[in-house]
Amino acid sequence: MLSQFFDGKELTRRINPDEVVAHGAAIEAASMSSDESMEYDGLIDVIPLSLGLQTAGGFMTTVLSRNTQLPAEHSMLFSTHKDNQDLATVKVFQGERLMARNNHFLGSFQIKGITPAPRGVPQIEVSFKVDASGLLAVEASERDSGKRSALAIEQDRFLGAEQIQESLKEADSFAKDDQRDFAQAEARMALKALVRSLHSAAEFASEEDAGIFLEAAGEGKDWLTANPDAEAEEIHEKREELEANVPDLALRPSAGATTGGGELDMEGHDEL
Repeated sequence: MLSQFFDGKELTRRINPDEVVAHGAAIEAASMSSDESMEYDGLIDVIPLSLGLQTAGGFMTTVLSRNTQLPAEHSMLFSTHKDNQDLATVKVFQGERLMARNNHFLGSFQIKGITPAPRGVPQIEVSFKVDASGLLAVEASERDSGKRSALAIEQDRFLGAEQIQESLKEADSFAKDDQRDFAQAEARMALKALVRSLHSAAEFASEEDAGIFLEAAGEGKDWLTANPDAEAEEIHEKREELEANVPDLALRPSAGATTGGGELDMEGHDEL
């Protein structure tokens, strides 16, 4: 009914209903004021919660930050998590928590036909674009093959005003827990990276050194499987123990290491 009254214009639902009267009063006061120092160019709409995607390890990688003015657009480069990975899942989230699973899931899509290459080599550009009406368009494209895929997320998929406030309170309340989970996931990723480096080094090492590398890699992988809840400090200690028992050759950066926004895995899981 309200939309019809205003000639079919779409109503915004991102303003907290408890604050809408105050917003209106402030706008009216500014428009009536004779104070030239007060300027008002209309209501500025912003992104109420950060928008991002899940990267390998379960991290929330923010693409558009909270309070960014609308319309807004930003792109980031990502890469693959496995050798010869030919598809990647882009999972989109809304929220301020460090781990994606603790944020509000908005939707997902896959980009297929990625050019086969070592992990970290393909360049996948992911762009987020939010228009003035709040519609979110997410697109992923691989630079080499030109393959692309996209997802449009309507406004009704986003959290409402009360849910946004609750989400912000939770982010504050669980900040220490989130830091611990982030450190734990980061440490596991580092140990898994060492395991991959050991396997790579074994391919070019002497028979004696190769045996050392592969034994250490197997030990690291088995330890991760047996200790899924290990704290970050324990994981760091295990990685340092393995590093101390292998020749320096294994510690060189592995081919294809990426320095972009993160790695997109195949189904949202972080596996060796």
